[in-house]
Amino acid sequence: MRTIYLKILDFKIKINLLSGLNQGPTKIAAIKQLEKQLETYLKPFISPIEFKKCDFIIDIDSDYTELDTTTIQNGQNIYMLMYKHISKNKIKTFYQIGIYQFGSIFQGILIDLLSKSSGFNMHCSAVLDNSSIILFMGRSGAGKSTISNLLNENYPKVADDISLIKKTGSNFFFYEGPEISKNWANRTANKYHIRCIYFLKKANKSWSEKISKEKALKILLESTRIKNRATIKSVMEFTDQFNEFYNLYFTKNKQEILKFMENTKK
Repeated sequence: MRTIYLKILDFKIKINLLSGLNQGPTKIAAIKQLEKQLETYLKPFISPIEFKKCDFIIDIDSDYTELDTTTIQNGQNIYMLMYKHISKNKIKTFYQIGIYQFGSIFQGILIDLLSKSSGFNMHCSAVLDNSSIILFMGRSGAGKSTISNLLNENYPKVADDISLIKKTGSNFFFYEGPEISKNWANRTANKYHIRCIYFLKKANKSWSEKISKEKALKILLESTRIKNRATIKSVMEFTDQFNEFYNLYFTKNKQEILKFMENTKK
């Protein structure tokens, strides 16, 4: 058995790659390939220190007969997820799972852990401005990917779907997490202060207006996947603490949106 130890946010997670007896060469090769993909995908979060106590365990086995099957859709892609909850902090999945399927399962695990630990997730894109993060939110088609792609040359993209927000000490921070995207191999284990949150509106020119905390809270709650009491409390506390919420009316003109971003620094 090969175990990968992970430290993501403040969570300790173990992935056990189980290998049974009398494995054929094809099965051994598939397990090795998955192991290589996981080590690349999760590289920034792999802990050099082994630990016994952990927050979650993922067993990847060669036996799939007892697994449950769930189908999910991400954009135009449809994925079949095969896994089974063994206990409240352990699941079992299959060694032939693809890296995108694993990413979907893993994302759900992180969101669940966050919901129990003064944190929450947001559907948004995010770019890095020096040492702080700018988040872009909006409904499907609002332009979250578009604006982060336009800014990427000057403001590196660090998230394109899910952002992880967690309270550490007395403040909330943005955490990079493993997210399957075109630049998924460039993830880090860093945390950042959040500079501002923009709620996107397409327009003929780029400008912004500050909005009330009440409006921001409603949108933030709509964007979270898990809405239990702890998550709602965390979102409300974050909204009460944070002040930089804006509607951003933007155009797809790259130079114009870059000029707008530079002007906001002045």
